[in-house]
Amino acid sequence: MTLPSFLLLLLTAGLILWLAFLLVRRHLYNSVTYLSKQALSGNTDAQYRLGYTYYAGKRISQDYQQAFHWFEQAAKNGHIPSKLALAGLYNEGKGCPKNTTVAFDLYRQVAQTGNFEGRINWAVCYLEGWGTPKNATRGFEILKQAAEENSPLAQTLLAQLYEKGTGTTQDPNQALHYYVLAAKAGEPIAKKWLDHLEPNYIRTYKNQ
Repeated sequence: MTLPSFLLLLLTAGLILWLAFLLVRRHLYNSVTYLSKQALSGNTDAQYRLGYTYYAGKRISQDYQQAFHWFEQAAKNGHIPSKLALAGLYNEGKGCPKNTTVAFDLYRQVAQTGNFEGRINWAVCYLEGWGTPKNATRGFEILKQAAEENSPLAQTLLAQLYEKGTGTTQDPNQALHYYVLAAKAGEPIAKKWLDHLEPNYIRTYKNQ
């Protein structure tokens, strides 16, 4: 075996060992035991991941109460994804008594950080009257601001409000405008909803 071939063999073997090490480390990082230790130490990301593991029933029996516990621990320290997850559990009554008022307040907290998911859920609470008196106008305003900041999902929902005249004056042209923006950003719901518009609006969309 020539020297260059021998060196190439060593490099290849070293690369394989390094990749194996990375895979093992990733597996350990994702293991329930590792997450539990990190969560108990106060690591909010680990608490969220452990909560999600219990919620989804991945590598462990599904347990909504444990999911609630770990989401709550992380949420107390301001962890945004955990606040959203906790709000969802309160909204559905999974792992805790159903409490849409608490869910609404959590969505509000997250929304005020600028988070799009929090803002959209906060708007939906107003539109549906979940945890707060129904206020379609307020829901429309929240979605419009998020849509103008280029959230494709907010643009899609805003288009639906314009189409139906919910919280605002019915305006098919504005509905088309926001459906197009969302569809161009790859939002699948927007692409689907475009098919429900009148044919003349569809022709306008295709010509843009």
